Amino acid sequence: KSEEKIIAVYTQGHDVAYTVAYAAKAASLPGIEPEVAFNCKSKIRMRQILSEAKVENVRFATAKNIEEAKEAARKVGFPCYVKPADSWACRGVTRITKDEEIEQAFLTALGFCYFTKEVLIEEELVGQEYSVDTILYKGRGGFMGSFGGYYKGEKKKKKKVSDKGFVGSDLGAPIFTLPQIVSKKKKQE
Repeated sequence: KSEEKIIAVYTQGHDVAYTVAYAAKAASLPGIEPEVAFNCKSKIRMRQILSEAKVENVRFATAKNIEEAKEAARKVGFPCYVKPADSWACRGVTRITKDEEIEQAFLTALGFCYFTKEVLIEEELVGQEYSVDTILYKGRGGFMGSFGGYYKGEKKKKKKVSDKGFVGSDLGAPIFTLPQIVSKKKKQE
């Protein structure tokens, strides 16, 4: 039996990106820096960094209370989305089309915040969205998975580009997801 050695940790799910980045750093394994993971997880921080770098961005504003949320939504324009600052995917996200919906959307988003009690209000974009997960290791790239969908207003139709949640890599070394790493450690103990 050949001996397997963990050479990196990776998450395809955004839910634990910061935790995995922190674990990789603590174990001196390759991975993204925890600050980078945090900047990607924080919807507000991500928008701010894009704006500071002069990268084309959606209109957005932030709010810590209902009055700020009302002002932000009017500034961004309707329809728009009210999102938790630091939740995952679409959890706690509400599409609003008028003033009367702002308060409930703000409270919903705030209820999904984990660390930052602040919400992001973004303009609505209509069109196609594609997400491609890749990794780089020792200068080589590996395709890990993809997803695509078409978004138009209230009708959100998801069309999968790949029907696999995890597509293997050809990087020449075993790639393990976090549950696999935990499972391997338990077997060793």
